[in-house]
Amino acid sequence: MNEDLKKYKHEALEMAIQDFDKFCKYARVNSKQLKVCLERSKGLSFGQISLKLKIPKTTVKNISDKCF
Repeated sequence: MNEDLKKYKHEALEMAIQDFDKFCKYARVNSKQLKVCLERSKGLSFGQISLKLKIPKTTVKNISDKCF
């Protein structure tokens, strides 16, 4: 990885840590979808994610269908 790319990777990581929603906006990523996909990758169930993120279980399932 070249030095320029490393710099931007570090800056993006810092932004994500400091303000996740701002990071998602800059990256043009749906923050709700990203949160659901991250929680699914940890093995949480639709119900657990629904409770944690305070969104309907059907929404969690629909979003999960789009996760990689």
